[in-house]
Amino acid sequence: MQHLGLIGSCGAIVLGALAIFLVPGNSAFCLAVILGGLAAWIVVSDLRSWTIPDGAVVALGLLGILLRIPLQAAPLMMVDASLALVLDFVLCGGALLLLREYYFRTRGADGIGLGDVKLAGAAALLLGTFGFAWALLLASVLGLLVVVVVRAMKPNMRFDRIPFGALLAPASWLMWLQQVYFLDGSGQIG
Repeated sequence: MQHLGLIGSCGAIVLGALAIFLVPGNSAFCLAVILGGLAAWIVVSDLRSWTIPDGAVVALGLLGILLRIPLQAAPLMMVDASLALVLDFVLCGGALLLLREYYFRTRGADGIGLGDVKLAGAAALLLGTFGFAWALLLASVLGLLVVVVVRAMKPNMRFDRIPFGALLAPASWLMWLQQVYFLDGSGQIG
């Protein structure tokens, strides 16, 4: 089963790269489908087993890098874009890692899984720090809504965990769609 995950993540990276490089002006739809598929993979896995597949996270991060580094630009612009990617990854993934460690040290239990931390870093590579902040807010609000709805439907049910990756992955995908289709307005990459 692990081989299927590796094949799926490699396939997503290859298809995404082909969409970016072969049809750079019209690749948004293809990438939206690929990124949506990765988000769905994360949702299903997190809901089933409380794990976020590393293959999906790696594919998401690599596609984010491919989308954000201007390969036709001057070397100095590539260095600036690379530094921005590193900063986004460290700030977003690091923030969730610090929150995870703080929660563990104060409560004695994991509140955020390492998969969620890795997903945060990969989503930051795709969205940037600002876009990731909005995705994190959206996922958090969705999580609160889930808790309210479940508590209203089943008041006696003990509800102490949420598979946060199952909320963060689609929220990140929606933020990417929003950046491409609504902020830019063109629906095109590149």
